[in-house]
Parts: sequence; C-alpha cells; structure tokens
Amino acid sequence: MWPSLSTASAVADWANIFFIGSLVVGVVSTVLIVWMSGVKEAHWEEDRRKSAEMIAALGVQGDQLRKDTAEANAKALEARLELERFKAPRLLGPGQLKRVAEKMGTFAGTRFDVAALPGDPEALNFALQIAAVLGAAGWSWIEFNHPTGPLMTVYGIPGKPNIGQGGAWGVVVQTHSDHADEFEAAAKALAGALDAEGFVAAAGGSPVESIPNHDTVHIIVGKKI
Repeated sequence: MWPSLSTASAVADWANIFFIGSLVVGVVSTVLIVWMSGVKEAHWEEDRRKSAEMIAALGVQGDQLRKDTAEANAKALEARLELERFKAPRLLGPGQLKRVAEKMGTFAGTRFDVAALPGDPEALNFALQIAAVLGAAGWSWIEFNHPTGPLMTVYGIPGKPNIGQGGAWGVVVQTHSDHADEFEAAAKALAGALDAEGFVAAAGGSPVESIPNHDTVHIIVGKKI
C-alpha cells in the first residue's frame, strides 16, 4: 500500500508542524494586528490632538488679527476725524455763542479791538465772529487803527470797525501794561471762555508798541492749531 507507513508518518508529522506553525503565525499575526492597531490609533490620536491645537492656535491668531484690525481701523478713523477737525474752520456754534456771551456779559462796556493773521481767511472770519459775540455781550468794538492814528495795515470791513493785521498762534488776548488793572480780568475771562469751548486761546503777553490803542483789550486771532 502506498504511501508507506514511514512516509505517512513523516507527512503527518510535517503537517502537524505546519499546522502548529500556522497557529503560531496566526497568534503572532493577531497580536501584531492588535498591537499595531493600537499604535496606529495612538499616532492618529496624536495627529488629531496636534491638529486640534493648530486649529485652536489659528483661532487665537484669527481673533488677535481681528482685534488688531479693529484697533487699526479705530485709530485710522480717529486720525481721519482729527484731520477733518483740524482742517475745519473755527466756528462758534449756537450753544457756544450763548455761553461765551453770557460769560462776557459780566464785563459789558469793555473796549476791544481785533487783529487777524494776514492772508488767512479762516482767522479773519473767526475774528469777526468773536467780535460779534462780544458786541452781543455789550462790549464796545473800536477800530484797531483810528483814522487819525499812525499808519497801519488793516482790513476794512464795510460797516464794521477796521481790523488789524497781526501774527499769532491760536487766539491771544492782550492788554497794555498801563491799563492792565482795568482790562486784565476781562482779557483772562475771554481767553478762558474760548478755551472752555475747545479753541486754543490764552491771555497775556505785552502788545507790540505799534498798536495804537492802549485803553482796550487786544484780540489777535492767529493760525489755527
């Protein structure tokens, strides 16, 4: 009979070996599959964690960028408004006119003259408005240079006292030293009233000797600042 007993025994032995070997390989493969699956899951979890951190970091950066952009836009708007304010002419609004007139009414009867920066329409117009509100408060507007006084360059305004031409920054309110006791309080009050309304104004300093009038408050409207 074929195969022989020895051959059959050998084949059976090898078959058992292969079977046991395949079982071992199967067990090892299973262990490796389970082990490597866990390793891969750990790597995936690490990748997911890093991705989540990156997304969170990008979110923080995005929030900061939006905040920075908003702040930059706000500063740009503020700068634009400030530029527009700087470029806008000085004007006393209705409420400001009323408040300044009320404060200056305390010094009704005070004599004053006005000068404006030569060649600056904005300064001239503001000087005229100041003169108008002082007139409404009962102040007495006189000519910067009386017709019989020394020759000086003035603005001739129809129906109004003439206005001198003088240089300054903002609004300067002055009195002559020989009439300081009489007009200093009124000069300081006017400068304070204008400053309170947001206009750069100051009282003090000695008027130049070429100003003809001594017994007045001198209001010099210069460049807007």
